[in-house]
Amino acid sequence: MECQVSKVLWLCSRWALRLDSFHHLSLEDWLIIILLNGLGLCLDSSDAKHFLIFAAVLMDMTWFSCNRVVFDKVELNPTELLLSIEKLSLEHLHSCYSRYRPVEAHSKPIWIPPPQGWVKINFDVAIRHSLSVLAAIFRDSAGHFLFAWTSLDGPLEPMVAEAKVACFALSNAWSSHLFNIILEGDAAVVLDTLAHEDLTPPWAIASPFFDARILLCNFNFWVVHTVPHRANSTAHELAQWAAQWAAHCNRFGPIPISDLPCSVLFEEAEIGDCPILPS
Repeated sequence: MECQVSKVLWLCSRWALRLDSFHHLSLEDWLIIILLNGLGLCLDSSDAKHFLIFAAVLMDMTWFSCNRVVFDKVELNPTELLLSIEKLSLEHLHSCYSRYRPVEAHSKPIWIPPPQGWVKINFDVAIRHSLSVLAAIFRDSAGHFLFAWTSLDGPLEPMVAEAKVACFALSNAWSSHLFNIILEGDAAVVLDTLAHEDLTPPWAIASPFFDARILLCNFNFWVVHTVPHRANSTAHELAQWAAQWAAHCNRFGPIPISDLPCSVLFEEAEIGDCPILPS
């Protein structure tokens, strides 16, 4: 409660809490408030879970950062620390909401919308003998289609194609002036490596991968998320549809939502519950 770093972080958080206002509480009382999802702070149910996760991440990362200051003589930057705490807490929170409910063997998958104020980008690639088609589709917290983009490329190895389409999706997100994004697909190697800055990508995808990392720096907040193939089916259908028409007409670039076929627009039968997070 007396930690000056924690005071700054809580004051600059989305809850703008002044810890000095709780000076009459013991540390045990403060922990009880946190563990009871912000008891007494008048948080709504959707915000309470975020508060709990944020508080846990804040305490862990503050302790770790202060130890580095003492033992490694590293300079502490509160702004960077707060951004890291917020980013990690959002990743944990999205993971809580992204767990798939058990489904019948023949039922369709559930697509989880992004939080309010965020845009989710699903991407995939269709690889043919003589060409590859990159595809990305953008949707908001209500599940509404915002943008659809496709691009024609030459024949590519699967992992290279996945890295290039991830970069393609991020480039179009930036040109569309988006700031809070979730990049989602079934390209596990590419996305898992993007999610961990300390990991080095395979040599074959180094160029598009590092381009993608540079693009991520342009966004206020971002999360990368790997899902099973069945949960990425809309992007898959978009890539297949564009590849089908590749030899007959130009279906590349920004695709008007009104031009998308029913196989793309109505691919997911169910939309899961949407978490409500800060914009």
